[in-house]
Amino acid sequence: MLRFELMKIFKNKLNMTAMVLGYLLIAVCIVSYISSEEVYDSGTDSYVKGLEAFSAGRNQAESQTDYITEEYVTEFIRELQASPLDLDSDEGYIEVVRPQGSMFYLIANSYADVDAPYIVYNDIKNIDVSEGAKFYQQRLEKISDFLNMDFSFGNYTAAEKAYWMDKAEKVQEPFIWGTKEVMSLMLDLSLVGFYLLAVVVICISPVFSRESESGAGQLLFTTKYGKNRLIRAKTIASLLFSLGYVGIGLMGSVLVIGFLCGFSEANLPVQLWNISIPYNITIGQVCLLEVLVLLLITGAVTALILLISAQTKSTMATMAAILVLLIGPAFLENSKTAGWYNHLIDLCAVRFIDMKTVLGSFVDYHFGGIIVDYITMGIIVYAAVGIASLLLLRKTFVRRIMQG
Repeated sequence: MLRFELMKIFKNKLNMTAMVLGYLLIAVCIVSYISSEEVYDSGTDSYVKGLEAFSAGRNQAESQTDYITEEYVTEFIRELQASPLDLDSDEGYIEVVRPQGSMFYLIANSYADVDAPYIVYNDIKNIDVSEGAKFYQQRLEKISDFLNMDFSFGNYTAAEKAYWMDKAEKVQEPFIWGTKEVMSLMLDLSLVGFYLLAVVVICISPVFSRESESGAGQLLFTTKYGKNRLIRAKTIASLLFSLGYVGIGLMGSVLVIGFLCGFSEANLPVQLWNISIPYNITIGQVCLLEVLVLLLITGAVTALILLISAQTKSTMATMAAILVLLIGPAFLENSKTAGWYNHLIDLCAVRFIDMKTVLGSFVDYHFGGIIVDYITMGIIVYAAVGIASLLLLRKTFVRRIMQG
């Protein structure tokens, strides 16, 4: 019975077309992302593009330092301050900023005001390094400044401030240095995997509604296993297809990039993406977390599709409802006064899937004296949605078919 339900999914021409197009999208993105990558090579005074750019970026990082120590940052800033050039000028960019690559931007960002709309490069010349750069102390002060800001939708409580500062202080120092571009590419490709959910919607929406639309539902219920094993087989087949299709797409893209560029930078700290991130986690772990979260969302969305399909008895209505739930929140703006509303839409899949943004957002959910971070809360919510949908599925489908 399970094999038969899987065959119904795979033998549908529309489903097969959607599946091929989904994987084709990933292939196009891989080629596009690699071809658009470029790094300035000071040795040849030119930009290196494509796969060579990843090697050039790795060589540049290795020539700078292994760890971002206080001593290294202090000397780095002193050398910049010794330059007579205006760092915000074209000449200053070409002669000083550009050759330093990502290291310059990381350090400049670290000392910029927390609410600065953009970085003034020349401000780095005003940093007092007479007693050292105090790079890691500055990082904690920057996080503290953010937590103590006044927000129109509500400020952080003393408990929340202590919670986030405790997390930030546990981040391992000094940071390992290296090029983060390969892992950034893997993360971007994992985000592309979110669009594979559109294929899941197309392929899974008819699983239960098809029986209602064709009138076969009541006939199937007269069979021995129509009200139990049949529903179970449809559910398991749908989950196997969804998780398998999305999982293969995600892991395939990651393995392709790993084969071409390697995984050597997976142990770099996530703070190289955003110095203010308070989690003690590596870039490689974030990429893995991105994949696992997307698979969790895929399972929850599949279960919800089946529930709506069983309730509405309409394939088109099911597809429309799920697509609105998945894509609609991307067009919603945060409220300037209602913090609860912002916390609610932050849990929408299209927002929660962006792990790089999630990690640096300082969003938490508190229940009495318990504070739950954004990532944990999202995982709990999607696990609950999936389980609740599956528990309600059989009863909903049977009731709708029996009502005619």
